[in-house]
Amino acid sequence: MGLARIAASDPARNILITIIAMVEDDGTPVDPVTAALPVTVAFVAVGGSPDGAAWRAADWVTAADGTFRARCKIGSAATGTLAAGMYQPYIQVVSGDGETTTVPAADVLEAY
Repeated sequence: MGLARIAASDPARNILITIIAMVEDDGTPVDPVTAALPVTVAFVAVGGSPDGAAWRAADWVTAADGTFRARCKIGSAATGTLAAGMYQPYIQVVSGDGETTTVPAADVLEAY
């Protein structure tokens, strides 16, 4: 597990959260960028649960290594700020058939 750090007083900035792989039930890889799958991100206190969390708008980007990342802007009027503390990011993706999948990110975020 990695650790990302942001200063809670920083102006709005993008946080990139890595998704290792997305695959169909049969193992077929999914490109969420091309498929335009809706994605949201929640930042939950470490040890907490994303139930009832404030989900923030996100979008997809493709990294140079071909992995997909959910990108969420925090610290703006639209998404609000994070108080100082340790957060477990969760990613929620809605598939083409309307199924919602929620997974924790591999990284923990520290706002200080």
